[in-house]
Amino acid sequence: VAELKAQGEAAAAAQPTVVVTDEQLIELAKSPAAVAEGKALFNTKCAVCHQPDGGGLIGPNLTDKFWIHGSKPTQIRDTVVNGVLDKGMLAWKGVLTDDQINQAVVFVMSLKGTTPMNPKAQQGDPES
Repeated sequence: VAELKAQGEAAAAAQPTVVVTDEQLIELAKSPAAVAEGKALFNTKCAVCHQPDGGGLIGPNLTDKFWIHGSKPTQIRDTVVNGVLDKGMLAWKGVLTDDQINQAVVFVMSLKGTTPMNPKAQQGDPES
């Protein structure tokens, strides 16, 4: 894990940050193809910690109304881009392209309000 963490930190430092708005991500979420691409990425990169249905395991539940780092699309994107290294979540900036990050984010957005099989307990603050 320490090696992956170091790789993520190095990759994140080497890449410029692209500015994306909530509105752009909300619009992208209307694309079934983008959501499907995001699901494929999520299943290969994120499901190990968040479960394929987003219910959470090591990482938090992504289906409920409680969010540790914010529920707005850009807040979710910032979490994916920068990671939460002290919690073991890699920074995906520099590992995934900006398009892939956006696709993963819109898939996570699609999970809100779904019902996972074994949801992890609520963490964080209720979304506003």
